Amino acid sequence: APDPERLLADLRAELADEHLVVALDVLAHQAALAPTYSPEVFDGDLVYFHASQGKPQGAPAGHAWRPWITGRITSYDNDCTHHAMMQPDHIAPIGKVIAARISPE
Repeated sequence: APDPERLLADLRAELADEHLVVALDVLAHQAALAPTYSPEVFDGDLVYFHASQGKPQGAPAGHAWRPWITGRITSYDNDCTHHAMMQPDHIAPIGKVIAARISPE
């Protein structure tokens, strides 16, 4: 299980105070909804982007979505941490994959 103290420290390092307050509100709301949530199956393909740095051995990847996806699951490793996925150097390859998927030549 994740260490709550480390998670909070990571969030504080990544977010401004006003964004941290909003993020914690969202997390609390999601925690309240979680016990009654039952995901439906998506009838389609999944393109999954995986942050490959800082993951424990055996961490879930794209295949973990199989119970909820009827189509093909295609995973792409991104050589960064989860928190860095939206940084320019790491999001550029994601954008290229998405562009190719929505506008095939």
